[in-house]
Amino acid sequence: MPLRAWAARDAATTVPLYLAYRLHSLRATGRSDAGVISFLARNGDHTFLGTSFARRAMKSYLRAAGPEGLLHEVSLIEPAIRTLIRRSRSGPVGAVGAVGAGSDSVPVRDAALAEFVCRGAPAHDEVRSRLAVSPPRSDEPDLYALHANLCESLEERAELLSGWYSALNDRRIRLRPTGRRGQVIPFAFEPEAHGEGRSDAGGPLVSVIVAAFNAASSIEPALRSLLDQTHGQIEVIVVDDASSDDTAGIVERVASTDERVTLLRLPENRGVYFARNLGLQQSKGEFITFQDSDDVSEPGRIQAQLLRLTGASRAMACVSWWIRLDRQGATRPTKLGAYAHRNFSSLLMHRRVLDEIGFFDCVRASADSEYVARIERYYGVGTVAEVQKPLAIGLSRPGSLTRSDNFWIDLRGMAPDRSRYVRSYRAWHANARPMDLYVAFPPDGRRFPAPPSLTAGTDGRPLE
Repeated sequence: MPLRAWAARDAATTVPLYLAYRLHSLRATGRSDAGVISFLARNGDHTFLGTSFARRAMKSYLRAAGPEGLLHEVSLIEPAIRTLIRRSRSGPVGAVGAVGAGSDSVPVRDAALAEFVCRGAPAHDEVRSRLAVSPPRSDEPDLYALHANLCESLEERAELLSGWYSALNDRRIRLRPTGRRGQVIPFAFEPEAHGEGRSDAGGPLVSVIVAAFNAASSIEPALRSLLDQTHGQIEVIVVDDASSDDTAGIVERVASTDERVTLLRLPENRGVYFARNLGLQQSKGEFITFQDSDDVSEPGRIQAQLLRLTGASRAMACVSWWIRLDRQGATRPTKLGAYAHRNFSSLLMHRRVLDEIGFFDCVRASADSEYVARIERYYGVGTVAEVQKPLAIGLSRPGSLTRSDNFWIDLRGMAPDRSRYVRSYRAWHANARPMDLYVAFPPDGRRFPAPPSLTAGTDGRPLE
């Protein structure tokens, strides 16, 4: 919407007329979005910050400003960002929102924000000196993560992240360094951290589907984290999506020592959701969940989600939270102020869901969010329960779906093709009758349009 039209529309409602006029004047004289944000932050005009204009301006600012420029501006835009966080659906869930509003904590908030957006830039000395005034403590858990990112050794990071996980989960959780960096998470959860022995007898069978493609460096830690679950009644179905490395050989070696692991192999690459669907066809569990091949789960993840799902009368499925680490073991928030956030790959559901709404849409990206949205469209809002505690670690790496050229998601928003796909499935959900929401596998045609980049190689050709 043009700024003039936006100002005219909102002046009579949520935004005072003088503010709309000043915004229009600033833009008309060539001031950038960054200038608008900084001007309003300095002058305390925050009433407009819940609008789509403000969100677009902040995204533009984050795209345009380099690390040094953003560090210099941090004291100006920090109040604006704090207000945006408060207006977001997730609320002030990170360190910027968590560390209180008193004057003594201003340096800590500045340091937190600088650390969020300047990771990898030569700003650590300044951040470290500011954070020194506020050591990690359980009532502000994200300070553990901030301090961990400034540590050089994996041992120190593991200790601080253990404190962060323990504070957020209200129980002792221990991480240990594996000594490995690069294409694998450099930490592992200690099996005894949950405090309750594994129960192989009793309880419902849970099928865990793991789609894997060229995951030789990460698949064994991922499987070990599942086999160490405190809920031992599981079957782990790994679907190798035509890997060219030793992924299948590693899975076979793990399966030879634990009969709960099964390997399926695709003759050609079809994408993660096609692979998951093949695993779903072979699953036997009363409940079904998923894990990516480069993630590790906390030992109590499945048990915690089962308890949440079975304890909620209307729930048909459940997700939990996670954190993302880069290849050096530093935490990576996906939006300002949020280290822990919703993990769609943790979806755990009743088998009845598969029977009634079918399989994942066979595309290259975003089908997990479509599936969760489809569950709530079919069964009603609130039928996907949530464990709002981090129960897994994901790896943020070049080449992953969320960082690829066509499918990225970051502080800017999401890639155009992914955004078009989201709009398309939302329109289908809104207009389809519940009985028409079933998705078959193998695919028998598309239920709604999707960009070619997402459907390439995922069609319904029969497997050889």
